[in-house]
Amino acid sequence: MHRVTAPARSLLQRWLPALLLALQAALPASAVLAADPIPIKIATLAPEGTAWMRILRANMQEIEDKLEGRVKFTIYGGGVQGTEKVVVQKLKTGQLHGGALTVVGLSAIAPEVMALNLPMVFSSDAQMDATRVALGDRLDKKLWDAGIKMVNWGGVGAFYLFSKHPIRQPGDLLEGRVWVWNGDPVFNEMALEIGAAPIPLGVPDVLSALNTGQIDTVLMNPVALLSLQWFTQMKYRMSEPILFGVGGLAVARSVWEKLTPADRETFLAVSLKWGKVNKKKSLRDNERAIQLVENQGIEVVTPSPSELVAWEEVSARTADRLAGRVYSKEFLREMLQHRDQLQTTSTR
Repeated sequence: MHRVTAPARSLLQRWLPALLLALQAALPASAVLAADPIPIKIATLAPEGTAWMRILRANMQEIEDKLEGRVKFTIYGGGVQGTEKVVVQKLKTGQLHGGALTVVGLSAIAPEVMALNLPMVFSSDAQMDATRVALGDRLDKKLWDAGIKMVNWGGVGAFYLFSKHPIRQPGDLLEGRVWVWNGDPVFNEMALEIGAAPIPLGVPDVLSALNTGQIDTVLMNPVALLSLQWFTQMKYRMSEPILFGVGGLAVARSVWEKLTPADRETFLAVSLKWGKVNKKKSLRDNERAIQLVENQGIEVVTPSPSELVAWEEVSARTADRLAGRVYSKEFLREMLQHRDQLQTTSTR
């Protein structure tokens, strides 16, 4: 057996690390990374079996396939990782790496996002989305600076007031027990402005609270109302939407920066494609869900023109009260200017 002499051993120790690095650089990226994919754990409140989850899984699977194993996704649906505020905390500590988040989760990272869900500010989902686009990369930069890469924005359609009693005017909320999503300062502030006593709960706690009578009024989109079985406790829906839901797919900046530029481009392109699919389906399903809940006996209540004015006045006061607390007055003014400009352009 040949023995390695001391001089030879010293030479090996000196040059072996450099040799290994050179060999690694010479290998294709797939060969280097395939054995050690970047783990990306993503959480969402979307229940398993829903269209939202099927689309999210299809999105992640296509990214895995196109990146040839350089990333590996684990998706936690149905809120098993906790509320969106908990998910955001886990993103910050590295326990999770991404989330399909609503405005509640996103605004816990960048509060300005919440301005997009101000009540009765936008007349349609398209107007809200166009206003967000007109704001440029301001929201994306706020999220990036807070450690989050916004991969894709999306919408889930109109949110309505559903209740066990008719709601036509703001004062009708005083007669009920109003649920507000824990972490949503907007609807909470609106309820307080009216004089109601909102009851904050996480989404997983709402059905049992409806069953026990702890709450009897919710603000939600029809698809979620059906998926979460809340419709079984509802009797009425106000005809006018209160707001249009916004959310999207967010990934921790620390994980995003581990991807190569080419892989990031692929990640974005695939997610944009599936985001469009999700939005189109969400809006279509929301319209279908409205009909389905009405078929279950939920009656539509239509406010009079004067009652609608009362809602708009409450909404305007709510927006003003939150300015300087949740978002800056300048941001609110700029957002409303973009909305008005878009509205003027569309009517020409």
